[in-house]
Amino acid sequence: MTTKILIIDDDPITRLLAAEKLTEENFRVFEAANGQQGLSLIQQVKPDLVLLDVIMPDMDGYEVCKEIRRNPLLASLPVIMLTGLEDTASIVRAYDYGATDFVTKPINWTLLVYRIHYILRASRIHDQLAHSESSLANAQRLAHLGSWEWWPEKDTTRRTSEYYRIVGVRRDVLETSMYSVLEHVHEEDRQILRDALLGAAKGTAYQLQFRIIAGNSGMRVLHEQTQVFYHPDGSIDRIEGITQDITELVAAQQRIRNLAYYDSLTGLANRQLFRELLQHELLRARRNNKQCALLFIDLDRFKRINDTLGHDKGDMVLQAIASRINTCVRSTDLIAISQGQNDMVARLGGDEFTIVLTDISQPEDAAQVAQRLLEVISQPITVGKQEIIVSASIGIAVAPEDGGDVEQLLKNADLAMYAVKDKGRNSYHFFDSTMNETVLNKFALENDLRKAIEQDQLELYFQPKVNPLTHELVGAEVLLRWKHPERGMISPAIFIPVAEESGYIVELGQWVLKQACIINSGWQSQGMPIVPLAINMSSANFRHPDLLAGVQRSLDESKLLPSFLVLELTEGILMQDISSTIDTLQALKTMGVSLSVDDFGTGYSSLHYLKRFPIDELKIDRSFVQDIVTDPNDAAITAAIIGLAQNLKLSVVAEGVETTEQADFLLQRGCITMQGFLFARPMPKGEFERFMMQSLQMAQQHKGVFMVDQ
Repeated sequence: MTTKILIIDDDPITRLLAAEKLTEENFRVFEAANGQQGLSLIQQVKPDLVLLDVIMPDMDGYEVCKEIRRNPLLASLPVIMLTGLEDTASIVRAYDYGATDFVTKPINWTLLVYRIHYILRASRIHDQLAHSESSLANAQRLAHLGSWEWWPEKDTTRRTSEYYRIVGVRRDVLETSMYSVLEHVHEEDRQILRDALLGAAKGTAYQLQFRIIAGNSGMRVLHEQTQVFYHPDGSIDRIEGITQDITELVAAQQRIRNLAYYDSLTGLANRQLFRELLQHELLRARRNNKQCALLFIDLDRFKRINDTLGHDKGDMVLQAIASRINTCVRSTDLIAISQGQNDMVARLGGDEFTIVLTDISQPEDAAQVAQRLLEVISQPITVGKQEIIVSASIGIAVAPEDGGDVEQLLKNADLAMYAVKDKGRNSYHFFDSTMNETVLNKFALENDLRKAIEQDQLELYFQPKVNPLTHELVGAEVLLRWKHPERGMISPAIFIPVAEESGYIVELGQWVLKQACIINSGWQSQGMPIVPLAINMSSANFRHPDLLAGVQRSLDESKLLPSFLVLELTEGILMQDISSTIDTLQALKTMGVSLSVDDFGTGYSSLHYLKRFPIDELKIDRSFVQDIVTDPNDAAITAAIIGLAQNLKLSVVAEGVETTEQADFLLQRGCITMQGFLFARPMPKGEFERFMMQSLQMAQQHKGVFMVDQ
């Protein structure tokens, strides 16, 4: 049989949301827009439970509840009052008028549904108790209810068997005095119950929750409710009480609170609880004319850990970091402790953590905590057999100077954290007003970048790869340039990080690939020299599910042979998810595309994996080439890379060649393909076409001279 619920609320939005959420739980919902209509519907539909708003015009929720309880047939009808009032007086008043429970607005629907289920279950148990005296004992066991009668004048009692079971004491051990139970009550609650009993003996009934040490069952939580009965002459006859073991209910409520307010992975406060506590702290700081600081912590390059080691180990690292942060902060005297635990430390999600430092006397206090956190976080973490080192970037915003509300303070601490990222990570930074301008500029740049393709602002440049011995053009690296209509030419060092951060790098990469294939195919159809074009591929593009299909589509649509396409990948990209990387590289090789390792020597690739990768070429990074003539270490590294490439039967290209001395060094060690300003700078399409024709002529002349000399 479908459970019927009546919602009485003058707010149509609340009624609409309630109807939607409760219908999803298979309840049959009826609605009333005011108190009179609600009372009428109660008589008509006979609901199993009523949700009743407190604040309504004409007849408020208290009066409606009072009218419901005046009807003896509705005495046990569960009534949950919905209120935006959180003061104790309003809550007490709700119970005084007969409310079963109350829920504060805004409503947590998950919690409300749970409460409805619980109250309906309790209501059904109550109905069962009323059926007959014979079923009382069984019902009491099911509900963990014990009952008793007490004659205070003689201080004698009569208790049910269930009562003795609940308190964990045998009938022959517990004295008949009502006060004898006090020695089993938790010492912190003992005086409260004693005062309640003394008050009941004078005619004041009570409802009370207290803890008891129940023998082998350990500590239990009990709820006790009493009613006073009088003689005809007005003197007290007896007091009847019901004692219920609500330990499981309290535990369930705590679990609900944990689900609603705490992060399941780390046990720290979650975003919801943290925002509420931060709001409270900001108000308190404003009242007391104090400062507080918000620390926004983001782990550096944490995605690498998940990608390389897997999310399970990533979660273990997060748990270790959370514990360290919590312990480190607990050791200071700057943190507010809430309900016996440090709710001022939170995990907002992912690898982001926040901390509120309260009542700081100066911003330097926050800096000291931030420095200590950096030191603690950077300690090695052992996960299985692996040792992992993590660093963090910390942004600091101080209230009220950097924001007087939750949103502003979080935003500014976040901006300060990103300022640390931009400057190299593993540090902390205070918010300053210029950061807003920086972010707005970055936001505007991102928006303009998304329009750049459709407005034809992007252009491909080409930097030749040459053989200095024959003057032959052997290829070119494709480079992306952006000519902004207002800002002019924008450096890739500026717009590429913005594209990567926003995720737009994937679309840019796909555009570059398509255009490079079309241009190269066009050159070939015009009878121009045939050279492979190398395209730098970002990690996002390489890991994109459309990679293989996109490469094949670009080749097919441009009618370009795959042997004239080179994809350049950094060591960092190759070392992420090795198994998947090898499969993707092999698929590209099967397609006929050439593969090059860019900036070789600057990453962390292993020779064990390098020989498994189906690559064709190594590119020596310009940082080594720059000082090969003057720095013995760079000279040795460069020579070793050339020798490695030769032994693995791979081509080798030197980047950043700017002097004849550098070129001579490379030639003497067997590197015959070079790229750099000594030969040509990156150039637009038309200029590169002229360069190709000139290179062809020079190569032919050099070949003719070579043949005559022979």
